[in-house]
Amino acid sequence: MASVKTTLVNNDAAKPLFDIAKGDTPFVINTRIGYGGDTRSDISLKPLNYENAGEKVAFSGGEFQLNADKDG
Repeated sequence: MASVKTTLVNNDAAKPLFDIAKGDTPFVINTRIGYGGDTRSDISLKPLNYENAGEKVAFSGGEFQLNADKDG
């Protein structure tokens, strides 16, 4: 069994996403891979808020789960 935690790196390319997430990582994905090849990913999307010069983005976040067997 294996476990993978995926987050976005806060660098120049991703900085705008961190800015609208108030400095926090915009998402976290925790994936577990079973011995038989099945996977389960728990996806956490953080709330995002952005407003500038007539443009506005507002997202309240969300929690999702993705399950896949060894065949996809």
